[in-house]
Amino acid sequence: MLRLRSCRHHVVDSLTRDSFDCDRAAGPSTLPLPVVQAELGTADDDTDRVGPQLGVELLPPDRRGGRAASAAAPSPAAAPAAAAPAAAVEPDDDEQPDGARIPDLEESDDSDCELAEEHDDGEETGDSAAWKENDHRQFCARDREGGDNFGPKLEQLNPASSLLEYAKHFLPMAYISELAEKMQANGRARWSEGNDVHYKNWFVTTNDVLQWIGCWMYMLAFFTVGGREQFFADEPSDGFGPTYDLKTWLQIGHPGAQRGIRWFKQMQACFELPTYEDPQDPFNATRKFWDALRNAFFAAVTCGWVMCLDESMVKWLGRGMPGFMVVQRKPTPKGLELHTLCCAMCGILIWFEVWEGKKAMATKEKCAEQKRKLGADGPWRSVALTLRLVEKCASRGRVVIADSWFGSVPCILALYDIGLFAVMNVKTAHKHYPKDLLLDKLGYDKKSKLCPKQTRGQSYAYTQKFERPSGTVEVLAAGHNSKKPVLVVSTASTMKPADDYQKSWTITDAIGRRIKYTLSIATTCVHAMYHKFYSVVDGLGFWEVNVYKALLNWHPTYKKVAGERTLGHPEFRKRLAFTLLTLGKAEYGAASSAAGGADPRAAPEMHEMAKFDNYTNEHHQCSWCQKGIMAGWYCVTCCPNGNADHAFCNPSTGRRCYAMHCAGTTRAGGARSADMYARMPQK
Repeated sequence: MLRLRSCRHHVVDSLTRDSFDCDRAAGPSTLPLPVVQAELGTADDDTDRVGPQLGVELLPPDRRGGRAASAAAPSPAAAPAAAAPAAAVEPDDDEQPDGARIPDLEESDDSDCELAEEHDDGEETGDSAAWKENDHRQFCARDREGGDNFGPKLEQLNPASSLLEYAKHFLPMAYISELAEKMQANGRARWSEGNDVHYKNWFVTTNDVLQWIGCWMYMLAFFTVGGREQFFADEPSDGFGPTYDLKTWLQIGHPGAQRGIRWFKQMQACFELPTYEDPQDPFNATRKFWDALRNAFFAAVTCGWVMCLDESMVKWLGRGMPGFMVVQRKPTPKGLELHTLCCAMCGILIWFEVWEGKKAMATKEKCAEQKRKLGADGPWRSVALTLRLVEKCASRGRVVIADSWFGSVPCILALYDIGLFAVMNVKTAHKHYPKDLLLDKLGYDKKSKLCPKQTRGQSYAYTQKFERPSGTVEVLAAGHNSKKPVLVVSTASTMKPADDYQKSWTITDAIGRRIKYTLSIATTCVHAMYHKFYSVVDGLGFWEVNVYKALLNWHPTYKKVAGERTLGHPEFRKRLAFTLLTLGKAEYGAASSAAGGADPRAAPEMHEMAKFDNYTNEHHQCSWCQKGIMAGWYCVTCCPNGNADHAFCNPSTGRRCYAMHCAGTTRAGGARSADMYARMPQK
């Protein structure tokens, strides 16, 4: 059956538990079969479109599968405009960038590097005898014990404060003052030793450090190919933005001071983080900074009722890095891993812990206790780390969402003991978990590592009661056929039907049109809750993104309207750079015009990145390197309406496709160009 209709993705707006645990009748229910929609268009659903969009809802012949079929044959007159794509293969949920592999470490000259294991997951066959089949579980432990769905709170800051005050609110300002004193002492030492005459009368204040940070933010905001010198014009130019006249804006913040590229390099040469002065600590150079930064994050915001645990990587730049490890499936696999906790309601990171290596982590707080409880072959490392991350936020009613690094039955029980409920993914740490029972019901094929398409959207569950010091708790173990099996363990949600899970991807057909496919898969409340929140930490920066998220959640000017952002991240980054450079002494935009320059928001030669799909699971093909992974970006300056005829890779992948676009390099075209890499700007 073929039905034509205009379509728009459904977005779950509410962040309350009622969005998932809808009041439906208990008992067996038949979940709807998966549906694939093919949408002909060029812009994502969160941008304004020019004219109506055509939505084609395709039901497979057997009415059960989730594969994307071709549309009905068009009339001869409409054939050119309705050419079907070559293939509409559903992308793998776990597809990774081509560069996400274990790199060759032979070129590393760092003798301190340690190739650490990803994590200790205590892999064992799960105990299944005590689990009882319960596919239609209507209540959860949180329902029975109660819990308010409260939102996050901004602490000790007026929501209407200036952007500079927001920036300082998330910075450890006492530590920044120590940093200024350290940089001043280093510069004066250079003068007294006769190494550099330019450090005579060298003086560094807290505001100087903020302006220096503003220079770095400016360089992030305005991408360019070349050295840092070009950001400091020798002659006065026409404004803030792509003309790169940083000296003018630094002078507004510090009148009378001549601050150019020499000052910037002097600050860089004197930069040294204050430390605890512990020579035996391999992380001595940065530990005090980490502690100060996360304490500032924690003091700035009180998180809401949903928290998210995840891992992030600090990219290795080829120099000494204690705790170095390789995580094969990360976009930047070589580097330092950080385990992070954020408020899933506002997206602000509130705590983190650095993975210091397997041996060092085994000596951390709570490890000995958990090893004694769970045994040497249990997931005691991950349980101990999880408890350390969340202990400051432990309160009855809060919910933790976490991926398989953290997820296990022992971990969810340990969280319950300190007053926290959870929904956690389970993969390898399946001791005491009915993994085999769920996989058998889902029809999992070990060879292909997939579940049948004919049963896509089906869910099964088991429950078991555990006696804990705080009382009896019933734990839910649930599996969902989402192409690959999604197994979760939960004390915070149920098996009630929820809104369909939406999965989207885009392909290019033979005549160059991009066609967007959307797969709708029936799901349950517990899996919907996990999918909604589990990836909220990924891609978040620390301080900068925290400031941005705080503005969107609380500032009356930038607050989201009906769930939509009023300030994009690229534009925020420019405003943040401006307020730090000028120390809040000039108004963004108006000050540019008053200084004789153009309004930076109207600069025509500035390129600005935007994402096609608003961070959903779409796939595009890069117009320069032709890769189909992490290529969901386009230039909003060149295509302000979102009707871009190009796509490029995220610069975080290390690819130079965005730089090629900014430099005006000709695209590779429909096929891979033999000389494409030769034309790429080198790092």
